[in-house]
Amino acid sequence: MTEPNWHIVARCEEIAPGKMLRVEVGWHTIALANVEGTFYAFDDFCPHMDYYLSDGPLEGCQISCAMHGWTFDIRNGDPCPPLVSPQMDTYPVKIEDGSIQVLIK
Repeated sequence: MTEPNWHIVARCEEIAPGKMLRVEVGWHTIALANVEGTFYAFDDFCPHMDYYLSDGPLEGCQISCAMHGWTFDIRNGDPCPPLVSPQMDTYPVKIEDGSIQVLIK
């Protein structure tokens, strides 16, 4: 089993508030979102249909899949409203010297 590692994935200035950026970290496709200066990282594939979530609208801390409209809370991956649907994977984020880092387990 590999140890969790922090990966530098972007610079803070690359993602304006209310915007997202898709990044690849190894075999992970991750979406980064800037919500009022706080950065979040989550699996960029909808757990329902494997469609890119970052192609859908971001409203506050909620992302909606452009394919079928399933909505998730980017802070914890919970479906909104709570449904019998799979949870979206999220990743811890830290900022160091203007770099966004994501913890991959």
